[in-house]
Amino acid sequence: MKKIFFRALCLLSVAALLLVAFASCKKDSENKKETDSDLHTVTFNSNGGTYIPDIEVRNGQKATAPTPPTRDNYIFLYWQYDNTKWDFEFNPITEDITIDALWISANSLFNTVPAENPDEILISGFASQKSIKSLRIPEKINGKTVVGFTDGAMAAIHDAHASHIIIPDTVKTVGKGSFMNIDLVHLEFEGAISTLGESSFEACSHLEHLKLGDGLKTIPYRCFFGASKLEMADIPEGVTLIDENAFSSCTSLQAAVLPSTLETIADGAFLDSALSVIFFKGTEAQFDALDIESNNSEIIKAKVYFYSESKPEESGAFWHYDASQTPVLW
Repeated sequence: MKKIFFRALCLLSVAALLLVAFASCKKDSENKKETDSDLHTVTFNSNGGTYIPDIEVRNGQKATAPTPPTRDNYIFLYWQYDNTKWDFEFNPITEDITIDALWISANSLFNTVPAENPDEILISGFASQKSIKSLRIPEKINGKTVVGFTDGAMAAIHDAHASHIIIPDTVKTVGKGSFMNIDLVHLEFEGAISTLGESSFEACSHLEHLKLGDGLKTIPYRCFFGASKLEMADIPEGVTLIDENAFSSCTSLQAAVLPSTLETIADGAFLDSALSVIFFKGTEAQFDALDIESNNSEIIKAKVYFYSESKPEESGAFWHYDASQTPVLW
């Protein structure tokens, strides 16, 4: 009798546990269904541009704006829904929606001229008065690769036209005064520039970084004069001359990488800059042989470090590039 009672008690306990487990699973399933139904899919239709993946957003929350798509011969304006500009900071997501990219033809914004290569062109002017918050210059216009800017090409643009200009890595040439006096427009270069003209970036107060590429022989006259947010000048091998006032009045410029090929630092090249550290790619003897002209007290007073690919055994001031190509001391 005791055995029968014990077995019955065990069966009842097992049944109770199964009921609890079933109820728990049912509740979890209901919660999952509620959670799944609380998510909405936002589809980005790039209208011929690069693919932008869908995202899921919880009901009532706001979607995060994706990186803008790109499209040859077109400039991305903004995302729109139901023919109205979509405000990512204000509009909540309450259902599955598709947001469409709105484009404008590059021909309506830029004037162009042929480059030496028949498959390439140079931008020679900004033709539009449209207001575009972030203006990404296309890599191709009319099927031809955009490789640079002619003299004075973008000097007339200001922040009423665009507050942020992104220049693709196809661009290698920046002509004389191309971006001169663009004091309120942030410039972002995705590639390296190998040809510069005089005053290319004079008074570009929102130029913070620029990579200079192979083939450059001279940093021209007043090239970066007054580029007050430029913090580092990394000048490549091959450059022999930093011309007059090239980095003058660059009030945030604290460090410069100077090539071993450098021969002359012309009058006032770094005048009124904040230069205090020089990473020289050559030896101490090569640096001592430099022709440093007048009004370059910043160069004379700066702490100079000399390049060494491996950690030197002798003590002294040496540097090298880290994995991210940033100058660091040994």
